[in-house]
Amino acid sequence: MKGRTVMGLATAAAMLAFGAGTVGAEVIDGPEDSTLQVRIINNHASAVRVYVESADGREHSLGRVLPAEYKALEIPERLTALGDVKIKVFEAAPAWTSVPADSGVRTQALSSDDYSAIQFWVEPDLRRSQVELIRG
Repeated sequence: MKGRTVMGLATAAAMLAFGAGTVGAEVIDGPEDSTLQVRIINNHASAVRVYVESADGREHSLGRVLPAEYKALEIPERLTALGDVKIKVFEAAPAWTSVPADSGVRTQALSSDDYSAIQFWVEPDLRRSQVELIRG
């Protein structure tokens, strides 16, 4: 125990000698004002693919979320600047399975002006997935 105390004091003295100071931390509550964040909590048995459909009807991949994983994804401002967006979540089933490539769930059209984040709980039965819209 005495050795640990001496080592701690020696480390502190060395930091002072070399001019090491403290570093401040900035609190980050969410995405920057210009982005819309999608927070995915995947309770599904397999990985899911997350897409955003922009106002021009094009789908853009946001990423893949593994089972029992939480991931925060951001929709680029260039997509939200076009207008309302829809979030789509599809099961990332292997190509050799019988799961249709377009089976999944989606949100209604959302405005990035109204929400700062979208919390999306992907459930084992995709049709029971839930969405929470966060204003901020």
